[in-house]
Amino acid sequence: MLAGDGMSQVTKNLLDLTQRRNFYAGDLLSSVEILRNVTETFKRASYEPSSDDVQNFFQIISNLLEEENKEKWEDAQKIYPAAVELMQVIEEFIHIVGLGMKDFHNAYLMTGNL
Repeated sequence: MLAGDGMSQVTKNLLDLTQRRNFYAGDLLSSVEILRNVTETFKRASYEPSSDDVQNFFQIISNLLEEENKEKWEDAQKIYPAAVELMQVIEEFIHIVGLGMKDFHNAYLMTGNL
């Protein structure tokens, strides 16, 4: 549980940082890498993300996808295929969330950009 609790704190901190909206291309790349590490840690620790973890994770992604970051994403793409990496991270995180659902039920989460 300690690894999962630590990842909850990481997502809270990253959420705070991404809400400031002063990004550079490198910040986007670093944020995607942090989300990748969070996802991998949740997977290895067999930790089920809480509803707050899920909300924070997707709000971070929404913050990264703000229209004002479009040019920064284009710059980031010149260095590393960050958009592809982000989509892979989202897919893996959704898989972790899905595995944690004991019974079938619908879940909806809406953010500004996702």
